[in-house]
Amino acid sequence: MDLSPPATTAEAPRFRNLLRASTQAHLASLPAAVALALATCERSVAEVELRDFETPVVQAGIQAIRDLAGQIAAGVLSEANRAEEVAESRRFREGFLLPTDNPPELAARGQALMDRLEGSSPSQLKTKVVVLDGPSLMAFVRGGENLYLGQDVLDLPEEETAAILAHERAHLLERHPTLASICTEVGLALATQAAGSPPLAAAIKKLGALATASLQREQEFQADALGAEMLERAGYPRSAMTRVLTRLQGDRAETSRPTDDHPTLSRRLEALSSSTRADKG
Repeated sequence: MDLSPPATTAEAPRFRNLLRASTQAHLASLPAAVALALATCERSVAEVELRDFETPVVQAGIQAIRDLAGQIAAGVLSEANRAEEVAESRRFREGFLLPTDNPPELAARGQALMDRLEGSSPSQLKTKVVVLDGPSLMAFVRGGENLYLGQDVLDLPEEETAAILAHERAHLLERHPTLASICTEVGLALATQAAGSPPLAAAIKKLGALATASLQREQEFQADALGAEMLERAGYPRSAMTRVLTRLQGDRAETSRPTDDHPTLSRRLEALSSSTRADKG
């Protein structure tokens, strides 16, 4: 829920290469939009070099990259489809799992909760729960199929475990990891076009990373809200999402930086409260 998957040399580059090629092809069909984004980013160079990321010109550069990614997202998602995502997910699982991972009893417990969530969902997407060996509250998704859990997630109250599963499944349903990758690829493609100006290329790479982080923060709000809806449909209280988010935050101080890929707890709780009111309204 708060951690990225560990790095692994077993990750196959096929899906990433497909995303990159598709992104570049779609950008090539939008020369005017690309030129405008480059010009917008160019105005941000000085502020980026000073790491002054909150200025209007830097925010404009970030938004320009996000807007480009949004324009091509549907086309790229169509070419890098769910079948490709699932294949990438399976390749990752084969190379990532240790022999001690996914003990049958724990895997069955996690999958039973996921099956309950899926049974009340209008989507036919099937999610396989994989339990990692060792105590941890981490949870993450990979590709279009697998959801990885630390064993400690299964020791939480059932509705809170279900909330974590629902949140992560929401990321898969909305194809959030792939959308974030498209945003990253747009930033890299623009930086390549600016290779003749090293300061501009370096600034665009940073703007691309900031754009992806900004998108990922919005995705967390979406996954919280969609996950809460899944919980309710499966017979769990929506409040379980609030409780587990608060538990995961613990007594750690909140931080809010442009490079963060997760919003603060207070903003997530406020957004959840608003989505609940909207649903009831």
